[in-house]
Amino acid sequence: MTLVLELMPIIVIGIIIIIAFLTFNAKKTITEVSCMDLQAETNSNAYNIETGFRMLTAKFGQYCDTMEQLSFETHDDLLKYIEPSAKYTAVENTGIFVGFSDDSYIFANHTKEDDSWKPTEQPWYKAGIGHETFVETAPAVDPVNNKLCISFVRQNDFFNGEVGVCGTNVYLSDIQAAVNELTPMKMR
Repeated sequence: MTLVLELMPIIVIGIIIIIAFLTFNAKKTITEVSCMDLQAETNSNAYNIETGFRMLTAKFGQYCDTMEQLSFETHDDLLKYIEPSAKYTAVENTGIFVGFSDDSYIFANHTKEDDSWKPTEQPWYKAGIGHETFVETAPAVDPVNNKLCISFVRQNDFFNGEVGVCGTNVYLSDIQAAVNELTPMKMR
């Protein structure tokens, strides 16, 4: 009996140390697993949001590549070719627009600017010069409908020798709504 009484404090201290060690390791493991789950969920959400952008830039890149490889007689012929892009809805956008180095322009959605407007003076035109693939611009407000957008732009060297910049405005309202609906670590 005395042996048990003498060993009891040692046993209690040992049990407390074991419980503390297991608690610390459990906390560390739970934190690591939670961080990995959160990172995986973040990656999945980002992929889902970016998919529309990738689809749009791939599709519109094909339009631009075709305009570089095929001969179009007039800008009206180019307009007829790009008109369907205004109906492409992977992400809400304007369709393709083209500004030429001689300050002529066409919009797939038939936007008309006033006579003083010159595409070569626009920030999106300057951003696209020198890029063979789409680059994005800083967010801006689309002057036609006052929606926040970014532009994807690239230089195009047309088959007939003309040089210009092709682009599209992508509206951010749908993306903002999708982001607002995200709840990290939401149980499904």
